[in-house]
Amino acid sequence: MMVEDLKHAETWHDSSVGDPLLDCGFPFPPSLAVHLPAEEAAGPEAAITTKFPAKVDMSRIWVCRQNREETVNYYYHRLEKVFIENSGIIKQEAGVRVWETHLSNAFLTGLSPAISSSVRNSCIGVMDGARLEEIRRHAVQAEKHLSEEKASEEKRRRARKEKLTMVQVVTTTWAQGHGQGRGNRRGGRDRNRDRNSRCFNCGEMGHWFAECPHEKQKKNFRSDKSDCNKDNTSN
Repeated sequence: MMVEDLKHAETWHDSSVGDPLLDCGFPFPPSLAVHLPAEEAAGPEAAITTKFPAKVDMSRIWVCRQNREETVNYYYHRLEKVFIENSGIIKQEAGVRVWETHLSNAFLTGLSPAISSSVRNSCIGVMDGARLEEIRRHAVQAEKHLSEEKASEEKRRRARKEKLTMVQVVTTTWAQGHGQGRGNRRGGRDRNRDRNSRCFNCGEMGHWFAECPHEKQKKNFRSDKSDCNKDNTSN
């Protein structure tokens, strides 16, 4: 029976139609596996890995940066996908620590500068092999803190703008009431009113009593007469 199995295995393996066991995904019987190549004897996954080794393109990883409107968690999942496809590191083979170390470095490098700097300052041991999940947690906290600071600064900026606008309105209103702006308008109204007004001192149009030229002449005459009387008295 063993000899028949071996003959059958050799015929089956050399067949031009492909490997039925690889195609269907069934495990290899021990009696057949001894005559197959090592990677095929290990199963379909190992055979595929050998025929199609992991692609390495580190440039795709280093250019994968966090976008301005992208959250930390969204960026992490996007980077992880790019890392798996292009790092050439098999997590199960290299070990979790090795895989995490390389992904952590890429993660810290690709984060926004503000968040990355905050993580490096807050996460103890970040440069000495801190676990990836710990680094990610600190990044999320930094993102939240920076977002709150940004909202607070925006609120203060709006308050300053509103205060400045109010000061400008008050200043303009005061200038119109006490400065040149009001004077010009009053002057225009006064000139119109002067042209339509009659002086009750002399009866002429175009001026008021306080601006009456005849009244001014009278005042000047009285003043001159008073000065003459003073001179005569002193003599």
